[in-house]
Amino acid sequence: MVKSKTILFEDNKLLPFRMILVTSIFTFLVACGGESKDDSIAENDVNTDIQELSVEGPDMVAELASKIPSDAEVIRGQRNCELFELDIQGDLFVINVWNNVGQGHQCPDNWLATVDTNTYRVDGPRWRPIDHIFNVDESLNLINGEGSQTTMSGAVREIPEDSGTTMLLAATVEVAPVSMVSENIGINIDSMDDVPSALRSALLGDQTESYSLVEVNRLFDTFWVHLAGQPVYVLSDGTCDYAMKYYTSSLNSAINSEDVVSGLGFLLQGLPDGFSFEVRLFEDNVYVLDRDGKQYVINDEFANSYDRLWCGEAQVPYSVL
Repeated sequence: MVKSKTILFEDNKLLPFRMILVTSIFTFLVACGGESKDDSIAENDVNTDIQELSVEGPDMVAELASKIPSDAEVIRGQRNCELFELDIQGDLFVINVWNNVGQGHQCPDNWLATVDTNTYRVDGPRWRPIDHIFNVDESLNLINGEGSQTTMSGAVREIPEDSGTTMLLAATVEVAPVSMVSENIGINIDSMDDVPSALRSALLGDQTESYSLVEVNRLFDTFWVHLAGQPVYVLSDGTCDYAMKYYTSSLNSAINSEDVVSGLGFLLQGLPDGFSFEVRLFEDNVYVLDRDGKQYVINDEFANSYDRLWCGEAQVPYSVL
């Protein structure tokens, strides 16, 4: 078990909380007077059972940990951003998530100002409160650096075109069936050219309600490292713990440093019953390995984002998701 020291804890009474995946928010449909045939609008249960680790779990994590270079870049405090792009894949509206990992830039303000907001929703600037992130290939090799990131994903785009600044396609998130949306608004949609700008804006809006659980399909496996003695900002729903992946000033301009984040528990006014926020210091490094590109993500009311750390009481120095 990893020993940790809590240095800020809002509420230590944890109650069970049933988490749901909200797959779409049809602001545009409401505006158009459209009605869904299912009033629940695709709220699906997310499996919150603790995943049993295979016998290889500890050995796999130990092997990856042994491969971390002694001079590996510490990314804590590093600025980053993401761009969200609406697309159609088969009969699904999806959001492609582009980020700057391994692309040699930290989303400078003058570049962000050139991004076409009719095509992309800009999320940033944001900052990392974790220490290392590596992609992992099928042979359990750690992938880091611009060239390797490009090879790993196979999808890098210059944004804007001919700007010389690239973004990496990191994930896709399913939003809603095209056929259902098309039927509800009475418009035939065969391609993105058929999508009205108002619908595009609505679907590109923030699809995630605060404190609701979303399953994200990343395009590569990821190995996260929280170094011993460094603060880990943990949001708990009473069943699972989630470690902050980034903090952002997009909804509260004061949230732009870890000094502010360390006191976030005093700012969070919308925590549901059973939720709590705390800052933990671990005596050992903590490793999280996302397998098959899947991760479970929660945002708080200020759009700070947290990835699942572990579930249950058995906190170990690693987690294989």
